[in-house]
Amino acid sequence: REGKITTLEQRLQEAREAKRMADANLQMSQAAVDQFLTQLLQLPTGLGLQAEISQKQISEALTFYENERASLKENDELLPERSRNYFNTAQLLLRKGQRAEAHDWLEKARAALTLLLQKQPGHANTPRREALLGRTCRWLGTLQAESGHRVEALEFYKQAVASLEPAVKADPKDRNSRYECASAFYELGRRARRDGKAGL
Repeated sequence: REGKITTLEQRLQEAREAKRMADANLQMSQAAVDQFLTQLLQLPTGLGLQAEISQKQISEALTFYENERASLKENDELLPERSRNYFNTAQLLLRKGQRAEAHDWLEKARAALTLLLQKQPGHANTPRREALLGRTCRWLGTLQAESGHRVEALEFYKQAVASLEPAVKADPKDRNSRYECASAFYELGRRARRDGKAGL
């Protein structure tokens, strides 16, 4: 009888170890997919680097991020992952032409990134987080401008510049951040001159 109990315990231990390995492999696979999508979706518009993604692939990626959000929940320790999830979801929705839905996710990304920067000042990834916040604000400015909300658009472009400038200074070789910052400056200056606010 003791031998049977020992065998059962060994099998339970083996089952637990197999599950642990399966969970670890799943997490690694999910992280790899997230990293690939992030690199793909965070290429700035205008550099001619955008990869073509089919509608089927976009839908699959949206499902991936929807499933991922269930594990992120409202845990401040997962703010970096949640911020990235929100931003990437918005980018995918923009590719589907769902701009209103994308706007909502961009707002969530902006709130999460702002909170993250407040909670972890001086973090090693601060420049990257500032760059992502700047890009988020630039997109919000674009969507507000498209809707005819000039004042709101101008404010978002100001926020974009305020976030992107320190990111560029921290990593001047980051071509994406330089492009985003230049684009935000251009839009801010153009709209400020048109609206009679050249002193901005």
